[in-house]
Order: sequence, then C-alpha cells, then structure tokens
Amino acid sequence: MTLLQTLMKRRKSRRVISTTRSGPCSPSCPETFYRLNGNGSETLEHHVSSPSLCQDMEISVRELRTILNRVVSKHRDLKTDGFSMESCRAMVSLMDKDGSARLGLLEFQILWNKIRKWLGIFREFDLDKSGCMSSYEMRLALENAGFKLNNRLYQMLVARYADNELIDFDNFTCCLVKLEAMFKAFQELDRDGTGSVEMNITEWLYMTMCG
Repeated sequence: MTLLQTLMKRRKSRRVISTTRSGPCSPSCPETFYRLNGNGSETLEHHVSSPSLCQDMEISVRELRTILNRVVSKHRDLKTDGFSMESCRAMVSLMDKDGSARLGLLEFQILWNKIRKWLGIFREFDLDKSGCMSSYEMRLALENAGFKLNNRLYQMLVARYADNELIDFDNFTCCLVKLEAMFKAFQELDRDGTGSVEMNITEWLYMTMCG
C-alpha cells in the first residue's frame, strides 16, 4: 500500500479513531498522534498522521518542525539542537510547488526521502562517529551529495553552518537545502545551459531572498 493510500484510508477511518480519544486533539500536539500510532517508530506514516494533517492533508512549517524534531530526538547518536523555524521555512520553500507555504503529501514524501538520504550521508561521513562533522568531513559529505564546490565556498559554508567548527545534522541539512534551492534557481535562469546568467534586480532579490 502506498503512502497516499495509507493516509486516505486513515482519513476515512478518522471517526472510528476519534472515539478512542480522551479529549479534543490540538493540531499542534505531537503527543496525540504518537499515542494513536503506537511506539513512534520511524515510518513516514506514523509521523504524518497528526489530526491536523488528516483534516487538510497538508503540513505547515510549524508541523514540519514538530515532525522533524521528533525524528532527530530518537537518534541518540546525533548531536543536534533541533530544527529551527527558519530552517523549516527553507525546506517548505524548496518543496512548495503552489506557493501555499504548506507541503502536500507528495511534496512532504519527497522531502522526507531527501532527509533520509542526507541522514545516511551524514552518518557515513561522520568518520569518528562523534555525532557532528568536522569541516573536512562536511566537505566529503557535500561532494557525496553531488555538490562540487571550490575551496572558498567550502570555507564560507563551514563559517555559516558550523558551531565551534563542528556541524550538527540539522545545520548539515539546512546547508543542503540552501544549496539545492540555489542550484535550482540558477538552473531555471540558465535556460540555455551555458553556466552563466544575466538577471535584473528583481530576479536577484527573488533568488537570494526566497531561494
């Protein structure tokens, strides 16, 4: 059964599930959907079955943050302060196709798969298994993720996303989200595939402020 079919089935059975609740459920209450879904194991269906999602089939920035921070909190080997609202806004901006500032089910599934892939890369190149990355480890990880950058850019990224010269998983993810968004914006402007673009001030601001 696909993710979409699973969620549609749950939506149809919402009335049955609601009879087991002890009280009304707040859309921002992650504990509720964890109670409804057992032990909180890391399947996508468990994390996206909150009542608010069942009602509108979309995920807001705040709901995304709740889901992601629930996920990373289960990984004791990761040293992280959790995802910020700003980083989650960047993720929604990257995946949001209709400008609603919310993620539909398919958009969220694509993002979820990206995060799972990035988590695998993070663990593979966390060579000393410290739960964080050094600048050297981050460079290897970014190359493995498909980003070939020059030394100056690597140094700038480390300065931007490192804390005491170490990069945790949420900052690593935020870096990848930003890189992917900027590459995507550039490719949309580079219609001829020349590797260079000309843009006006409006295009520049849109790319830098919204990318």
